[in-house]
Amino acid sequence: MLPPIAQLKRALLIVWLIVSTITLLTIFLPFVLPESTISRITPDCEWKVKYQKSCALCGMTSGFIHVARGEFSRASASNRFSPFLFAFFSLNQLFVLVYLGSHLTSFYNHLRRRHYANT
Repeated sequence: MLPPIAQLKRALLIVWLIVSTITLLTIFLPFVLPESTISRITPDCEWKVKYQKSCALCGMTSGFIHVARGEFSRASASNRFSPFLFAFFSLNQLFVLVYLGSHLTSFYNHLRRRHYANT
């Protein structure tokens, strides 16, 4: 059994990796899917539906699509923070790759030890 602080660290690591997987899809899909498909699979903004007002994230989807196409001025027009959030998500993916790359050998060795312990 791990001590509580180690359990917390492991739980936060798992949450970070799950959220990073979702953000990877968020920044990757605009490169491979047409805008019409993305618009169809993303929900309408609840704030706009309920209160007929824009929220802080309104225009972020189209902003990400424009960033993926290199249209940074259009992305800023959709949501002025979309290029920054896209860059932040991309930087996070770089950190995930560095983390996974540095821990891949120890993870592989852990799996090998478990396999040989079970045989």
